[in-house]
Amino acid sequence: MNNIHFYGETNVGRVRSNNEDAFIATTLWDDKHTLLAAIDGLGGYEGGEVAADIARGSIIEALNNARGGDCLALLKEAVTRANNAIIDYKESHPALAQMGCVLTAAIIEVTPDNTVLHTAHVGDTRLYRYCRGNLDKLTRDHSLVGYREEIGELTEEEAMSHPRRNLVDRIVGQERHSADDRNFIDAASFPLEPGTCLLFCSDGLTDLVTTAEIKRVLAHDGTLDEKCRQLIHLALDHGGRDNVTVVLAHIDGTAAHPQEEDTVAGEPPATPKRHKRAPLVLAILVTLAAIAAIAYFALRHNRPAQPTPVPAPIPVDTVVVTDSATLATDTVAPRADSLRRALDAVQQRRVELNDSLDGVVNDIRSQLNRLNPTAQP
Repeated sequence: MNNIHFYGETNVGRVRSNNEDAFIATTLWDDKHTLLAAIDGLGGYEGGEVAADIARGSIIEALNNARGGDCLALLKEAVTRANNAIIDYKESHPALAQMGCVLTAAIIEVTPDNTVLHTAHVGDTRLYRYCRGNLDKLTRDHSLVGYREEIGELTEEEAMSHPRRNLVDRIVGQERHSADDRNFIDAASFPLEPGTCLLFCSDGLTDLVTTAEIKRVLAHDGTLDEKCRQLIHLALDHGGRDNVTVVLAHIDGTAAHPQEEDTVAGEPPATPKRHKRAPLVLAILVTLAAIAAIAYFALRHNRPAQPTPVPAPIPVDTVVVTDSATLATDTVAPRADSLRRALDAVQQRRVELNDSLDGVVNDIRSQLNRLNPTAQP
């Protein structure tokens, strides 16, 4: 059975006077279940820390009372209860009517056969998985800037410095929800290999620390609390303009690596000997590939062109986004330009492939003419 180790820490940063972040890092029900979360109260509104604290308490209470079951369904229900608890509190405290939070919560479930990560996510807090030297982002930012970064319209550096990077379009505590409401909670389950490290964090880290810097910290030897503090100190060294929250978890064991063939140090891998009839075989294979390619392009040419699917836009009509006209321009214009560029690239590629195919056919014919005498019985 895999053991789970975890550690979490939050820091007020260098600019703000109060900490609107919160986190969860605790066992749940038994030593086979671990509950983890990063929670970020909405900055700029009075009561962000209140919303984060309500969310934290509601999630812990709801899951402790559940006492086992379908972990993913229970997690979605707990986040929904946290959402509605914030609504209830706002209704009795009008001065805090604009408060809310974003969060990423998860249950790690260890069974005799495997280890599974169940996640529930709303907003722009993030969850990363570090395994086999790779750092993968498991959550999707519910923000316009995050979306543009994910589809490649913005680089990581451009997104980190974008003036609208903190505008989100999904919030815990904005309106009442049920657990099965669409466009509220992103929920998913992932298998976890031994040796995997998980990172939950608020945007106080990812707005200032690059994924390359995060990867270097996670790859380095050290305890979870040491790595946690290293990440927080990186954010502080880069300005610390927001609260910073980091939660780390590690699954015991070593990830399997693909077996590699042994080679002599300083020498390139040996090149396999070629068969004396290799040119003839190669020519035949190339001919068959060319025929298949010609048939494919002929079919494509006679088939009516299909429209390019356009990704559904992410809604941004929330209390956080106030300049909706400007955001609409930011969303539609770049996406239209991106589709036009993609269409031009496809058309250019089609011309290049046709030219290249003609050259390949002529070359094959020439090779067959040369090889034909040797191919006779």
